[in-house]
Amino acid sequence: MLIDRNRVTWPIISLKHDDLAKTFASRMARDKCNYSLTYALDPNAQTITAVTISTEDNTCNALIPVTVPGTVVNQQGFRTEKIGNDPLTIWVKLTGEPVVFTLGTPVSV
Repeated sequence: MLIDRNRVTWPIISLKHDDLAKTFASRMARDKCNYSLTYALDPNAQTITAVTISTEDNTCNALIPVTVPGTVVNQQGFRTEKIGNDPLTIWVKLTGEPVVFTLGTPVSV
């Protein structure tokens, strides 16, 4: 079932209580990683060209959701999610190195 198309086209997604509990546990594990996201800027064009996800030691057992406008050049094998017309979300697991996604279309600053 979709919500009124004149406003949004997000589907209504319902989770069971067990799945909600897993979601909260994942969020808690993710927050403990103290991850960060930084932008790569092209000062000449005044655009964001890439994003980098990292932690202090670049490891995190939890999946980190990274939402980007449009596409990325290489999804690097990470699971992606796109529901309705929402932006692309890439679920990243850090295993020792920062992860960099180059945007398919740079974003104006």
